Amino acid sequence: MQDNCYYWIGECAYGEKNYEAAIEYFQKIFTFVKSEKKDESQIMIANSYLAMGNKAKAKAEYERLVTKFPASPYVKKAKAKLATL
Repeated sequence: MQDNCYYWIGECAYGEKNYEAAIEYFQKIFTFVKSEKKDESQIMIANSYLAMGNKAKAKAEYERLVTKFPASPYVKKAKAKLATL
């Protein structure tokens, strides 16, 4: 449950264009052994870097999503973003 809270706080920070804070909250999800928000957090980390203009880090984070979460419904979106970077 706490992981879900961190995820949504990250979403709020992202919505406020506070991308650095958003990344910090999304990264906290990976400290939990089990979380259904890991793949969502991964794509949001990548989206945050992209929004900050850091294409290299965004690319690395999208690639991480594709590699670590191949069954994720977000893989298609990540691959589409990778094709533009």
